[in-house]
Amino acid sequence: MLPGKSLQELNIKHGARGSEHRAQGSEHRAQGTGRRAQGTGHGARGAELRARGSGHGAQGERTALYRNHIG
Repeated sequence: MLPGKSLQELNIKHGARGSEHRAQGSEHRAQGTGRRAQGTGHGARGAELRARGSGHGAQGERTALYRNHIG
């Protein structure tokens, strides 16, 4: 084995792998932005759930009024 050639070949291979990892890193960043966008969507759903919760609260008040009338 010649140390010079083997080291150069290894450096070239590792360099190629490094470029692949960088490409994957950019993909992960793109996915991260996508997850943030989904997070805002979930936030909107949370607001809808709160609105629905207030609706249920209104129904609860109605049941209380009916109970008062029945009682």
